[in-house]
Amino acid sequence: MKLSQRCFVGVGLLVLNVAFSRALTTMDSVSLFAHASASRSDPSCLVSFFGSPQEAVLGVGAGKILASMNGGTSWKGLNTSQFTDLDACVVADVGASPGKNFITLVDSIPVGYLKTAQQGPWTSHGHRMLSTSETTGELEIRSSSKNITWNAAPYVLGLFAPASGGVTRVPGGLLATPWVWHSDVPIEDPGAHCCNGSLLAYVSEDNGITWNYRSTIASGQNFGGFQSLEGPNENDVVLLKDGKTIFCVLRRDGGDGVPTHVHSSYVFATSTDSGYTWKLVEAPSDLLSARPRATVLQPGGALAISGGRPGVSLWISPDGYGQTWQKHDIPTEHNALVSDPADKFCDEFLNANISLGWAQSSAYTQIVSLGGNKGLVCYERQGTVSGGFHHPLPVDCRVDGSDIFCMHFTVE
Repeated sequence: MKLSQRCFVGVGLLVLNVAFSRALTTMDSVSLFAHASASRSDPSCLVSFFGSPQEAVLGVGAGKILASMNGGTSWKGLNTSQFTDLDACVVADVGASPGKNFITLVDSIPVGYLKTAQQGPWTSHGHRMLSTSETTGELEIRSSSKNITWNAAPYVLGLFAPASGGVTRVPGGLLATPWVWHSDVPIEDPGAHCCNGSLLAYVSEDNGITWNYRSTIASGQNFGGFQSLEGPNENDVVLLKDGKTIFCVLRRDGGDGVPTHVHSSYVFATSTDSGYTWKLVEAPSDLLSARPRATVLQPGGALAISGGRPGVSLWISPDGYGQTWQKHDIPTEHNALVSDPADKFCDEFLNANISLGWAQSSAYTQIVSLGGNKGLVCYERQGTVSGGFHHPLPVDCRVDGSDIFCMHFTVE
């Protein structure tokens, strides 16, 4: 589990098995976002400006902050020297013309581990906006840093990590889903205290400057009838195409829970009353297990989730409400699109089972909508000694350093 940075009700019922769908999902191309000498380097931020004339995208990972003006086909650096510690991205507004669409970039509470038991409020260190230029269409900085206030939680915490959750625009403002730990003692050694995770819903009515507690989505190692060694933790949140249903997909056990280190399917939480109450349902059995990321494709409204462990996958719900799902193995799709053998995943990691569950990828991803029912998913191919796999790797699975790649996909 790493600090890093979302049930359905009212429109239909979520099914508990992956169902056949006639919608066609195609993978179009793969680009190299960045290479790092470190053996693990997760993509930590991805934001698209699909209202702009160009397909502008901002990405963060491998110690780099890069921009693309062609939907992630190619990348270049930005003059953003002050953005050295970005943890999460908040879409504050999207307009229809250059200069009208901007994002708010939110840094987490430093490290997330509070060191002393606290109930809040807390201040995090960045409210920075970028936009596309009215003249060139290029991404440019629009304002400097501001502090963000997270007002008090309903109970004492030892961890408060907004960046391990998600943020989405909802009617009346923004809704965030930070991951927290209940604790009435300081957490001096976080690794010895896994786990008592919970998810809270916070809302902002001023574009992310001030956040107030609204509700608890899921809490503790027995929540909503689900057992969890870790407690609910990493998650993402989106507003579904009806403009009313808030959909949160959350991790409950991704291999860190003691003593069995089990990998369990995600849990879906939905709210139709602006995040005051939530209903929970288990995801299909092969939607699992570590940090899920989600997006809603525009304009059709298909729901897409990326994540994994074992393996790394892209799941598509063409109906937009989780009634049907398609599963795509990202390493298999990646290898079909990449010509250089040095850029491919090893054969053993294709459609990986638990024995190679995250041997070549942490399964930490980022995903965004690009408009035109297209999306971009970014994922990591990690190095030999990342620490995420503790058994001897097959020889062809051993690589130096790590790479972040991005893949285009379209739902028709």
